[in-house]
Amino acid sequence: LSIRPEWPVTMALENGQRMQGWIDVLVETEEGWIIIDHKSFPGGRNDWDQKALSYRGQLEAYRNDVMQATGRPVISQWIHFSVGGSLLELVFQ
Repeated sequence: LSIRPEWPVTMALENGQRMQGWIDVLVETEEGWIIIDHKSFPGGRNDWDQKALSYRGQLEAYRNDVMQATGRPVISQWIHFSVGGSLLELVFQ
């Protein structure tokens, strides 16, 4: 198990642009990678699911970049709502 905070990512988009970002926490396990993204959303519990889904594009981009760079799968992705004290897993089919 290896935990990597503030992991930089750079992605080439299909339109030729480059996107840069930071994965807040990237965890390497024997099975693959876990991505955790911190958000300071102050909303209540009833709003967490919808808000987490609004970050889908960002987490998909991180997922694709990590898999392309390492050749290993991303096995789970999480949004950590630090203000509300919750972790929600985003599952992509």
